[in-house]
Amino acid sequence: MSGSEQSKPRGILESKIHAIWSQTLGGGGHLARDRSIFDFGASSIDIMRFVETARRELWHDLDEALVMQFSSVEQLAAALQRRIVGGGATLIHFANQGSSPIVVAAPSRGTALTYLELARDLRGCADLCGLELPGLYGERAMPDTTEQIAQGFARVLSEARVPRELTLLGYSFGCILAFETARLLCDEIGVDHLVLIAPPAVARAGDVEAFDGAQFWASRFEGIVDIGVADLHGLTRTAMAQHVADRLQHVELPEQLRHFQLANAAHLLLVEELAHRLGAEYQPRMATSVPTLVIQPGAETLGDLATVKRGWAAALPNSYWTSLPFYHREMLASQTSRRRIAQLICSAACGEL
Repeated sequence: MSGSEQSKPRGILESKIHAIWSQTLGGGGHLARDRSIFDFGASSIDIMRFVETARRELWHDLDEALVMQFSSVEQLAAALQRRIVGGGATLIHFANQGSSPIVVAAPSRGTALTYLELARDLRGCADLCGLELPGLYGERAMPDTTEQIAQGFARVLSEARVPRELTLLGYSFGCILAFETARLLCDEIGVDHLVLIAPPAVARAGDVEAFDGAQFWASRFEGIVDIGVADLHGLTRTAMAQHVADRLQHVELPEQLRHFQLANAAHLLLVEELAHRLGAEYQPRMATSVPTLVIQPGAETLGDLATVKRGWAAALPNSYWTSLPFYHREMLASQTSRRRIAQLICSAACGEL
């Protein structure tokens, strides 16, 4: 890796910290991730300004002492990640200015940090929190089934003693986890609303097929890198992910797949495989009466829209369906889409849909 590549921020958390520091220091895009911000002229006043902005946009418990102790983008991101995950906890607080909590379940790329921008769009309407996959940072074995993940999420929320008027939100394959977690919590702490953004088509009774990981990876990167099914058969999921990650290091990926070129590409691949496997093998076996807002991408969906709605209909008898004129990958990436989603979520929380 070249020196210029080494100095660029890696991942969502580093990119966010880098952007806030660049803004604080007056557009210093040259800021290197592995060098102290004091090398770029940061003062104690700049640290106070950085913390004020970061508390609004990143993490409300950030303090000046932590920023001074871990003075590079790389060090601060690692320190925050350890604090956020803590001793195995999976609940991240993004903002603390709303009237009621919204908790997002995130297997898509594994990290709840995907929702940082949505948290900003929801400010004043809700306190956004994120549930991350256990094992996301390699601190433990990653759970292997929908049931295991949902039970872990439900346990974390129960122990956190979240207040009433709780909304659970899921995006893409995270919709499955949000639905199952809501179902588990209904008899315990209660869930007021469920929001599903771009839910995948789910298997109908009798149609569930075993997920073939080797076939998935061979087809996922077809035309990008030469990976054959025969190369992957017989490997464990971890070995399969590492093999694919090694091959991807030497190719230029399309924009929508660039996140796999991060330092932890093998782990991101494991998360990706897990999400698709859960979706392929999942069918809702029980219904929930929780009022549900379903927001579908109007330009494209993971499965025909009518098929998606038919698959979820029995499980969501109390649901309101709508669509936005965006592609699936744009739902949280586009500022216009995010703002419209935030408006719909706030309307649903107020009972206005």
